[in-house]
Amino acid sequence: MDSDGSLSGTPGTPGRNMSTSSFLAPSDRILLMVLVGTQSDYIFLRAILEDENFDIRQFINRDFFEEVWLKLTRYARGRSGGRTTATPAFIDTYLDDYLEATDFFPPDFCYGQQTSLIEGAKIFTAY
Repeated sequence: MDSDGSLSGTPGTPGRNMSTSSFLAPSDRILLMVLVGTQSDYIFLRAILEDENFDIRQFINRDFFEEVWLKLTRYARGRSGGRTTATPAFIDTYLDDYLEATDFFPPDFCYGQQTSLIEGAKIFTAY
């Protein structure tokens, strides 16, 4: 919590508290880790509600959480590096609804790819 009583990266306040430089402060990374977990849960619940035969096991992997991390930052994506486009497309199906429901504004993050690899592995391990 910041000295003014607000959380870093408070949803709906773009650029107010969350670092938008090429790196994230430790508190911002923790906030994003929580948001990745929350968004992942949101995506899974929506998918299960829409299709009772939804196979969640195909998405419980490091790549999925890396991709969610990147989607929660406005990372300027280059080439996909050989990754399948199915995971980003699946996340995009629910991303706008999630962002609207939470009023979260993704921060700019120039070098998110490297961080997403580390944070995606951490989140997958914790999940």
